[in-house]
Order: sequence, then C-alpha cells, then structure tokens
Amino acid sequence: MTLSSCVPVSNTIEKMRETFKVVDSDITHMEILNNDVTVSGCNYYSLFDYVPSHGVYLNDYINFYTCISNDIYNTWEVLGIEACRAVIIREVRAVFQAYGIEIDIRHLMLIADKMTVTGEYVAFNRHKMSGSVLGKMSFESTYNFLRKAYLYGSCDELEGPSARVALGLPVRNGTGMFDLLYEDNQGVYD
Repeated sequence: MTLSSCVPVSNTIEKMRETFKVVDSDITHMEILNNDVTVSGCNYYSLFDYVPSHGVYLNDYINFYTCISNDIYNTWEVLGIEACRAVIIREVRAVFQAYGIEIDIRHLMLIADKMTVTGEYVAFNRHKMSGSVLGKMSFESTYNFLRKAYLYGSCDELEGPSARVALGLPVRNGTGMFDLLYEDNQGVYD
C-alpha cells in the first residue's frame, strides 16, 4: 500500500508501526521503503479499525487507490468482484513469472472471468468449473471421468467450450454465437 500524500511521511511512519501492532496482532512482517508500506498477515478489515490509544483510523493514513493484497477472497468481500478479478490475474501472472514463463494476458483474463462470472469467487478446478463430462475430462483424470460417465449413463449437452473443442466443434461464444447469412442475386445463403 502507499501512504496518502496528504499526510507527512515522517510523522506517519512511527504511528503506523505502533498502530498496526495494536490493531492486528497477526502481523508477521512490516517494511517501510520510501512511501510504500508492506504488511504481511493483515487483512482489509484491520485497516478500517479504530485505534483508541492513538485516536486514529488507519484509513486516515492509507491511500486505498494504491492498496494491493494477494488475499483473493478478502478482496472480493471488501472491494467487490472486479477487484477480485484483478487480483486473480495479477497473482496467477506472478506465479508463472517466477519461473520465467510469460502468458498472454488474454488467457489470464479468461480464467479470471470464468472464476468470477457469477458475481462470486469460484475455485478453478474440475469440481467447480464444469458439470460437463468432457469439460471435466479436459482438466485431468480423463479415464476416470469417462468410466464414471459410462457407468452412470451421463450425457454431455456439448454446451461448454471444452466439450465443443474436444470434439472439433465451433465454440458457441464470441463470433461463434451466431450464424452469418448473406444475400446475393440468387437468394439467401447460409
């Protein structure tokens, strides 16, 4: 997070150290470099707590436009689903960058959109993401899902992108959502 520019930094730093310790005893690390404060083990709710012994609210000292958290669920609860989506993109990208792997931002946006499309934060795994048999098979354990689908007589309606791609069908999203009709002198063609 970045300290608010309207508060003198020299007066604020020591107060913040004391205030954070009073408000949230779960803080494991605090580092102040220039105007940036890094706090580990603190959540958003703690930043709004009143500290009676100092007579301050932490949000008087913090510029929330530059606050960053890696706690996806907490971000969703406090700042909403769009902020949650941004954290998912940033954190997934950071994981791959640590290994020197560059991923196109559009792929990460697609994952984050899929995880937040309902307005809630949903896990990205085979159990939560797809009710489709072929969709589950595209994650992992192909044989197990195929066997269970056969034993239980499961049917796949081929509505999801994974199922349609697995069978070589066009995905019914984006430009695949509609058919294109055109007309020339002889009539209408599909």
